[in-house]
Amino acid sequence: MVLAGRVLIPVRARDWGREWRLYPLGDIHLGASGCDEQLLDTTIAAIRDDPLALCIGMGDYVDLISMRDERRFDPEMISAQHRSAYFKAYGPQMRDAMIAKLRPIEGKVLGLLHGNHEWAYSNRFEQEIGRDIATALGTRFLGYSCFIDLVFQRRGGRPQQRFRIVAHHGAGYAQTKGGKLNRLERFMLDFEADIYLFGHVHARLDDEAVALGANRTCRKLVEHRKVGVVTGTYLRTYHARADGASGYGERKQYRPVPLGGPCVKIVPATRTLSIEKP
Repeated sequence: MVLAGRVLIPVRARDWGREWRLYPLGDIHLGASGCDEQLLDTTIAAIRDDPLALCIGMGDYVDLISMRDERRFDPEMISAQHRSAYFKAYGPQMRDAMIAKLRPIEGKVLGLLHGNHEWAYSNRFEQEIGRDIATALGTRFLGYSCFIDLVFQRRGGRPQQRFRIVAHHGAGYAQTKGGKLNRLERFMLDFEADIYLFGHVHARLDDEAVALGANRTCRKLVEHRKVGVVTGTYLRTYHARADGASGYGERKQYRPVPLGGPCVKIVPATRTLSIEKP
């Protein structure tokens, strides 16, 4: 786990009471024919055009299933747009394609997590694609999981608001909504934070919880509200193919899922947290 320290966000007085948006962006699987690049471009444009938007990468940016992976590899499921690059030098070529996609939001990315696709590729080919993308964008490489503090500092004044984020690429193969929410709930019980981000399971879900405590004199109840998000995907499980090609998700009979991901809305002035779905 990476302890990434603080990210300080200077806030103008007029923006102190406004909603900021934190977009967890991952499970993109660029290079797979099921990747919805148009939706991805729309999300990236929304982050780019919103002066109060921030982003954190959740891993699995590129599909990275090599020809040596007999269980999952299907050459027909590689996107026609990226097929030439994929077969010539698919890791570095697709890494560069992902960097180009994210370049418009350079400076808004708090950091990038490692996904299981990047992890497997780095183990086989000794090249850390996730770290390379983070370096190219001038942001933090966050490993497979991390704590990171998002600190809003009001300009011209002393108020600060800190929101602790714990993010994990995710694990497990639960297919039901209940199973995925149970994993998120356990994640929220096991770690102490304000915002919980969890990917991998290709779902768009959220949860919230309240923990009660007391102030220093133990004479007043203090409420700690926290929110958790299963961060979504841009990869279709099923899509029509006249040639009968099938991705590993279809062959495993995974469930179809809505695409895109939620974002966390943050109001520094009031410490308000809420979830916005696409």
